[in-house]
Amino acid sequence: IYTLAAASQGILEDICTLQGIKSLHKITLDNVRPEYRKEVSDRLRAPQNFFKHADIDPEATLNFNTEAISIKIFDATKMYWELTNENLPLFKILHLWAYANKPQIFLLTDKQKRIFNNAIEGLDPQNRGAFLELLPLMEKSHYNL
Repeated sequence: IYTLAAASQGILEDICTLQGIKSLHKITLDNVRPEYRKEVSDRLRAPQNFFKHADIDPEATLNFNTEAISIKIFDATKMYWELTNENLPLFKILHLWAYANKPQIFLLTDKQKRIFNNAIEGLDPQNRGAFLELLPLMEKSHYNL
């Protein structure tokens, strides 16, 4: 799953760079001192490189944080949204789920917080299936999440 998410995120990153749209990866590197950018970039891409080159060193191990999958998918949906102006219902649900799990990391206006909090009211952030139940609502909705 991670390699698929990383590949789609990488393709979108290449396309978006040409359009002046930055990925979370590039935004992160913009905030790192130039002399440390390669090191930080290598660390951010370590799981991707590990899985891509697993055949070279089958005995190698990786301390893998599974949250990296969600971050790659979130970044890909963010770039797709910025590139196409399509805020697809499944993307809205992913963003709601991400907010429900880590609300403290998002910079949102008070209005956006109210919209997000109303949409996720009563949902358990650990129950991903419950978020999919929002799909019919999101398909009809004009929420601009």
